[in-house]
Amino acid sequence: HFGYEMKEPIGAGKFGEVWRARAHGGGVTSDFILKRLFVEKGDAVRLSGLREIYFGKQLQGVPHVSRFVESFVETDIMSNVTNLWLVFHNEGVSLRALLYEAHLESNSVIYQPSTLWRGKPPSPQGG
Repeated sequence: HFGYEMKEPIGAGKFGEVWRARAHGGGVTSDFILKRLFVEKGDAVRLSGLREIYFGKQLQGVPHVSRFVESFVETDIMSNVTNLWLVFHNEGVSLRALLYEAHLESNSVIYQPSTLWRGKPPSPQGG
């Protein structure tokens, strides 16, 4: 997968999955988190991935936040399935934990945009 050695799955859901991975280069081994989004599930999944890329870039250098590395698209020609992969250094708090706050309501957990999310511009242009 684009130079990453997949180690083990660490999470999965309806719209994607998350893997621990390693990359070897220049005598150095680095640990990464790869998140695969099933973009064939709909435009909302693709847009979710694009938001995560945007915020991953915005939060570079924030202490205790996994640094966004890159993204890539993988298409299986045989099944015509396209996946959007997001790559993060394996370190610190997940982007999801920063962007969403969990609230307990009627024995259910509701996730809502966090204070950090609400404080960022809604687009790369700031508008």
